Amino acid sequence: MHQTKVDFYFGGLAGNLFAVAGCLANYDIAVGLTPAVEQYVPSENRWYMAEPLPHAVANLAGCVWNGTMFVSGGRDPWTRCLVYQYDPLCNKWFAKAPMLTARTDHVMTCTGNKIFAVGGFVEADDDYPDEVEFIWPNGGDSRDGEMYDVETDQWTSVFNLWRPAFHAPSITINNCLYIFGRNRYRNLQKINLAKYTKKKKTSNDSNSSSVQDRNADNDNLGVIDAEEQNSHTHDCQIFKFNRQTKGRFKYHYVGVMFVSNI
Repeated sequence: MHQTKVDFYFGGLAGNLFAVAGCLANYDIAVGLTPAVEQYVPSENRWYMAEPLPHAVANLAGCVWNGTMFVSGGRDPWTRCLVYQYDPLCNKWFAKAPMLTARTDHVMTCTGNKIFAVGGFVEADDDYPDEVEFIWPNGGDSRDGEMYDVETDQWTSVFNLWRPAFHAPSITINNCLYIFGRNRYRNLQKINLAKYTKKKKTSNDSNSSSVQDRNADNDNLGVIDAEEQNSHTHDCQIFKFNRQTKGRFKYHYVGVMFVSNI
């Protein structure tokens, strides 16, 4: 890439790869933020600079919907609830309705014409306005999920998680979101998103083009318990991991699934 940076959103769109915003490699978020967007074209094995994100943030989340890219949240160092949509045909970003909750390091995915922002790190300090919240020193993990309707440009709070999902690996398959727990939260949470799309779940609705595919380390992953901790007040199922080794639960980032002509 043209820039050395961390904590950016990395996604596949229209056969190319995009690295959106983030923090330069000095890790100083106060001065090292960048709104730069880089696009990798596999057929040319070359990186190009795309239209910058209107707001420089790090630790944002994103997903791909209907040939366009959505990104949300992040920090600068305040947590943000801003949402933008990128159209590769015109190389432009468009502001969308902000999330109900400012969050960073969250999970973002889509199915049908709905986009979901789940978990992340939030701040509960009322001294700051709703759209700008500082993540230190009183922040905490969020256990809620909200849904964006692409047609109406509106967000709605829809479900709660059993466990926090902060900087958590996830994947969406057949309209179901799977979130892997980290460190002391050794669990797998499953949320059936089909109920919010108002249509039956089919295998064709898999969100494979917009996920960040991260797999658990098989050496540290045991058998998933058959027992599920369910509640009528929760739309989330939780499964426990029976680890066979000591130490923290580990996972590896594998890459981004996308389709290319080469």
